[in-house]
Amino acid sequence: MESIHEEIIIERSAEYGIIMEKSYTLEVAYQHLCSKANVTNLVKSLNPIWGEHILYFDYKKKPFVIVSAKGASVAVNAVERIKRTGGKVITLIGTCGSTDLSIEDGTMVLARAGVRDEGVTSGYLDMRCPALGDDALIQAVLAELLKRDIHPRIGVAFTTDKRYRENPEVLKSLHEHVGVDYVDMETAAMLLVATYYRIPATALKIVTDCAVKDTPGQLKGIFDRSRDFISFVHPKLLLALDAVMDAYVSDNNE
Repeated sequence: MESIHEEIIIERSAEYGIIMEKSYTLEVAYQHLCSKANVTNLVKSLNPIWGEHILYFDYKKKPFVIVSAKGASVAVNAVERIKRTGGKVITLIGTCGSTDLSIEDGTMVLARAGVRDEGVTSGYLDMRCPALGDDALIQAVLAELLKRDIHPRIGVAFTTDKRYRENPEVLKSLHEHVGVDYVDMETAAMLLVATYYRIPATALKIVTDCAVKDTPGQLKGIFDRSRDFISFVHPKLLLALDAVMDAYVSDNNE
């Protein structure tokens, strides 16, 4: 049977960039935005040739773009894409594994920095350069989360593209000596490249597992199967999305 691909290729400028970790969460975000007040001009740009799925919309008359990225190299590509649209600020929203047994699943973590252990950002800056979040943006997102009675940690990410070779003892040491709170595959890469382009950025991640827990015979990053992933994670992703959107358009962040 001949394969048919729908193409809706749209290029729009947008000042406010959001990266969502998994491509299917763009559809979750789209459905949410369809019914959200003050959202106008919402469109999906689908380009199967380039593999891009992008959301464009206006929120409170301000132009937004949402792209998806899983993994450091794709997150860097997402920063480049948002920069190309004219993006002046970027927040990454997604999930992560904690490096501390005391951090409960469902906890939100705002990234103030990231430890780089991936293979792409050395092409931008020396690996000794720090990956830092923007303090003003962190405070703006924090304020919106607190309005929603969400109390995130403000912490440090360890970003690696060696997910299945993570060493729990190394992660415990990073937590103890460097203050690393979580491990993922995007945050430090995204922060570093955004900093390279002088774009204020942070990441808002939701803890869904503990990377230092002893789970013999299981793959890394496995969600607790006693809970339903969709009902546990999706509402938190949408809360995070709403908080970031409001942080961008708040008077204090103009």
